[in-house]
Amino acid sequence: MALPRLSVPVLAFAAVAAFAPQTGAQAATAYDSGVGAADATYLEPSYTGPVGDPIDDYELADDIILGSDYDIGSATFLGSSTDAAPFSFDIAFYAVDGAAPATSPTASRTGVAYSTFDTGETLNGRALQSYTIAFDVISLTAGNWWVSIVANAQGDDKWHWAGVYQNTSSMRFREAGGGGAWGTYTPLDMALTLDAGASGTPVPAPAALPLLAAGLAGFALVGRRRRA
Repeated sequence: MALPRLSVPVLAFAAVAAFAPQTGAQAATAYDSGVGAADATYLEPSYTGPVGDPIDDYELADDIILGSDYDIGSATFLGSSTDAAPFSFDIAFYAVDGAAPATSPTASRTGVAYSTFDTGETLNGRALQSYTIAFDVISLTAGNWWVSIVANAQGDDKWHWAGVYQNTSSMRFREAGGGGAWGTYTPLDMALTLDAGASGTPVPAPAALPLLAAGLAGFALVGRRRRA
């Protein structure tokens, strides 16, 4: 049976389409502390609010390692409020400066809306919540970073980030919004997952490989016919 005659434009489309970014193909977990609701043993303050002494507002930063370059667009973490739910959250990424975060963030997003649900676990007599924020992507290179999550509290609320003691981890704190020096803290690994699409050149998804093969084979066939 004779092969169908394919035009060069059609073959070109087949080859290019195979390398086109595939929807959802590059979704990735950029970082996962592995600390689940049943694992958390500490609740540490990380909030800023309109009520009380500003010195009582805290920013906690946890150290993380990214194994690749990522465009980070969402974060999920565990925590608990003492009163009303937060208005929103701020997230900031800091470069490493010695053994601490840099004074100013490399990138940040503020006033980010969130979704939440009750994990069914309690810690220190308080319901442990899971929070997810989605924001305009932040591009980070592979390597060591610090990340802070700060709740914008309302009323007398004091929001606390959940984590677990880990003597190989690091934690730093300072007055929220003050931009001052970072102090040392109990070595904790905070409950945090960062999700992203990986940066870089798209690669063909497995489902697109037959399309790519058809396009390349078609180019070869057209070349042979023209030489004949």
